[in-house]
Amino acid sequence: MDYHEVNEIHDLELKSLKKHGSSYIQIDQDNDDDTITVQDQNPWTASVVPTTDDPNTLALTFRVLFFGVLWCVCLGFINTLFSFRKNPFRVPPTVVTLLSYPMGVFMEVVLPENTIFNPGPFTIKEHVLIVLMAVAGGSNPYGVDNVVAQYADHLLNDKNVTFLNSLAWVLSSQMIGLGVTGMCRRFLVKPSAMVWPKILPEIALYTSFHDTDDKDVSPYKLSRYSFFWIFFAVVFVYQWLPGYFFTSLGLISVLCLVSSNRTVRFLGSGDSFEGPGVLSLSFDWTVISHLEPLTTPFWASLNLFFKSVFWLWIAVPIVYYWNPYNSPKLQSKYGYGNATVQTDPVPVINSNRLYDSQGLEISPINFVTGAHSVENSNGPFFMSASFVIIYLCHFMNITAIISHVFLWHGSDIYRQTKEAFSNVKSKDFHDIHNKLMDAYLDLADWMYLIWFGVFAVIQVLVCTFTPFHMPIWATILSIAIGVIMTVPVGIIQAISGAHMGINVLTELVVGFLLPGQIVPVMTFKSLGYNVMLQALFLTKDLKIGHYLHISPISIVLTQLLGIILGSISSTACAFFVMETMQALIANPNSEWGATAYTTFVTAGGIWGAIGPARFFGPSSPYFSLLLGFPIGFLLPFIPWYLNKVFPKKFWKYVNIPLLTIGFHAGSNQATVVVPFLISYIFNVVVFKYRRQWWDKYNFILACALDSGVAVASLIIIFWDQVGSSGKLAPGILTPQSSLDFYCLEKSS
Repeated sequence: MDYHEVNEIHDLELKSLKKHGSSYIQIDQDNDDDTITVQDQNPWTASVVPTTDDPNTLALTFRVLFFGVLWCVCLGFINTLFSFRKNPFRVPPTVVTLLSYPMGVFMEVVLPENTIFNPGPFTIKEHVLIVLMAVAGGSNPYGVDNVVAQYADHLLNDKNVTFLNSLAWVLSSQMIGLGVTGMCRRFLVKPSAMVWPKILPEIALYTSFHDTDDKDVSPYKLSRYSFFWIFFAVVFVYQWLPGYFFTSLGLISVLCLVSSNRTVRFLGSGDSFEGPGVLSLSFDWTVISHLEPLTTPFWASLNLFFKSVFWLWIAVPIVYYWNPYNSPKLQSKYGYGNATVQTDPVPVINSNRLYDSQGLEISPINFVTGAHSVENSNGPFFMSASFVIIYLCHFMNITAIISHVFLWHGSDIYRQTKEAFSNVKSKDFHDIHNKLMDAYLDLADWMYLIWFGVFAVIQVLVCTFTPFHMPIWATILSIAIGVIMTVPVGIIQAISGAHMGINVLTELVVGFLLPGQIVPVMTFKSLGYNVMLQALFLTKDLKIGHYLHISPISIVLTQLLGIILGSISSTACAFFVMETMQALIANPNSEWGATAYTTFVTAGGIWGAIGPARFFGPSSPYFSLLLGFPIGFLLPFIPWYLNKVFPKKFWKYVNIPLLTIGFHAGSNQATVVVPFLISYIFNVVVFKYRRQWWDKYNFILACALDSGVAVASLIIIFWDQVGSSGKLAPGILTPQSSLDFYCLEKSS
């Protein structure tokens, strides 16, 4: 789960509330027959969302199809490619929002007017549809995890997995969510109480591009686009340093540079199969941007900083040295100095692998049936100290989100849910946006129901006759869990902005039902979670269209095309990487070490091949980790109560869901100091003393850095793969082993 999924409602909504107070705005709308008194508009949206519409505004045009397809295919390929990095990196949709506007205007200017290619001025509705198509297919589908886990040579190595049956699996699991979206829209889209606060900044961005009355009063006259391209070029050139020539810039261990003590150096090391990276620094934006420091509110960055300090720098070393789980000394990848792994091994903390009772790493191939499989082993099985803390955080986070949301947003959820269901029951949606949307045709519920039924049947066939197999009853159950959870989780997300993942729930259910079977467990987990995830993702886009008064049919068509193209692009990219970059992704020292996919397989081994009863049961060393569930539920009561007692203090900013997110074991752990400093500089210092600069350029800078790094990294990997000779010889700045290899030199 991403940290930004549990952020609170921030400045944008609060400004609106202050502007309009606690009461709603009364709106009278005239039509041809009489005057309609429209239900009060929600104050959270009043200053952001337009309340007028021209149904004749251009929407689904050639420009939308041309640029939407282009962005969809490119974004799907690029984001899937970067998902294989040791620290996964993604190009955010904001980049598409920013760049598609000048592209649309350019086509408006250069193509002949009043033709199918240029029917008129580039509109906000075209702009939105381009972005919605791009994001529908531009995010790496969850089902790709199964494809990589089963096909990759260093994972399960199942060559019965092909491009075609993989595409069938990915596409069908994506399509079911579209059917669920349609059936849930009267609960999650039409009621005005379902605000979806996270999309309000997106809408503000769209309207800022197309509001011709908005004058630029900033004293900074450099245009946003000039600013974008300047910093795009700067970071494009810079990224060749940490990405190619001087890769040690990606992880600089301060403790290893200032101390010769072995223990201190070990704690300062932060690469894969090393230590927790205490005080380590990174100057690689692909690592830094993991926490999105420029766009994350500082209070959230502060929570994330203390989260990392406590769990990664304090709790992980305590677990390692105290060893409450009687873990054996885990097999190391490195030896100190010139010593071998056997004679003087480096301890293992930062690992996302499983180990046997001898401390030897369990190969993923042993997660499947065989003479040496974990199913035929008596165990026990062990995790690294970092992986132990991650699972504790997972368990705490699940229940912490529940109690946090209901403590801080419970009254709003109750009131707005009651209002929403009242509107659904009476079919009485009288807010201004529903009235404006009456001008557009919508798809009937039975169409979505048929769509859902057809792809549910296809999904059963895929799970029966392809390597992504599980019993028919399990396929039906996983789909049912996703469908059932969509509305309640969607209501919480639509009101509070908090997203609740159900991946651990699906793993827990199937782990008890199908113990000892890793592939069915991974398939069940992905399908059940992705049905809900995709449904809510597409529902959010429908709400954007609802706020900006775009035909639902146009939105569904762009979503459909985006899903199809994105599934093809992402699946093709996954096979391209596994066929041409296998040596890189199998090497944990590589910056393309595919950490996320290894973690996915390890989770499948825990919940499937071993099973939750064996791994977390009373006889397991990790039984006590289950205390994370009640502890996580109770922790949010502390800041909530203290805020009641001291309402003007900082307790309202203590966010337990953010503090229990955890981190990524096996990745570069230099993700703490530099992101926090960047967030402080830009979102505190610059925000306070150069507010107009921040308003105009801060988010543009984030887009420029993400875009420049993405393009540079894309060129670097292809340049490296064709056998270039430009890389410097191995040395202090271009190590062949770990990025902070000097931490492993012989020390006292």
